[in-house]
Amino acid sequence: ITDATDDYFLLNGRSFPYTLRESIITVNPGEKVKLRVLNGHTENIALHTHGHKATETHYDGVQQNPAAQITRDVYSLAPAQRLDLALDTTDDGLHSYGSGLWMFHDHVEKSFTTNGMGEGGSGPLFSLGGGDK
Repeated sequence: ITDATDDYFLLNGRSFPYTLRESIITVNPGEKVKLRVLNGHTENIALHTHGHKATETHYDGVQQNPAAQITRDVYSLAPAQRLDLALDTTDDGLHSYGSGLWMFHDHVEKSFTTNGMGEGGSGPLFSLGGGDK
């Protein structure tokens, strides 16, 4: 057990490339959505959204004081931690960059491999308005 390593990284029970088809999050332009994320891993993750910056509203189900809510595109989660993100898809050129297919993944290199081989890991996408990015 002390020599065990985590070699497979899943999203909704699937590993890449299956997350590209079965785990796409589809939103519309100008829509406000909540993403609830759970780190079910044994290590910290650095979750990154491409093309969009969401606001961290809740940690482990507890709402953050509005003055403490942070808007960014990389979110740190410890093992077993939950995080709620408010995502506004209004294209404002600062927090949202318009329609397309955008990656939503862990920035830790090992997490986008499967059994040490890339591409792999969780690697989900979210689709905003069906554009061509």
